Formats: sequence, structure tokens, C-alpha cells
Amino acid sequence: MNSAAAVDLLRAALLVTAHIAGPIVLATLCIGLLLGVFQTATQVQEQSITFVGKLLAVMCVVVVLGPEALQVTVEYMRSQFMGIAGVIR
Repeated sequence: MNSAAAVDLLRAALLVTAHIAGPIVLATLCIGLLLGVFQTATQVQEQSITFVGKLLAVMCVVVVLGPEALQVTVEYMRSQFMGIAGVIR
């Protein structure tokens, strides 16, 4: 395996990771920001509000985008397993 192939493997792994984790992180960021503004405006300083809001957002994103994330992961792993033969030779 040369360095170009290793870089391609790393790039593909990072893209799959970003594709799977990106929506979850984005939803958590948006909910955290909205709840932070709400808590600042109402002067309610309860940490569980933010935690529960983020937890619900993550659960919703996983339920909605879970099948697509699983499909992306399976396609990536299938391509990696098919590429093993090329690495061994």
C-alpha cells in the first residue's frame, strides 16, 4: 500500500464519519443555541433543560436519518472489504 492509497482510505473514512455525525452535531448545536437564548431571556438557569432538549434532538435525528446513515456505513464497509484483495496482492 502506498501513501496515496492510505490517504484515500483516510479521506473516505473521514467523509463517512462527517456524513453520519454531521446532522447530529448540527441539531445539537442549534437546539443548544436556541435553549441557551431562551434560558438567558427567561433567566432560568436549569441545566437539565438543555440536556433534555439536546437528548430529544439527537434521538429525533437518529430516528429520521438512521437508515440513511446505516446505508452509508454498509456501503463504505463493503467497499473496504472488496478492496482488501487489492491490498494483499
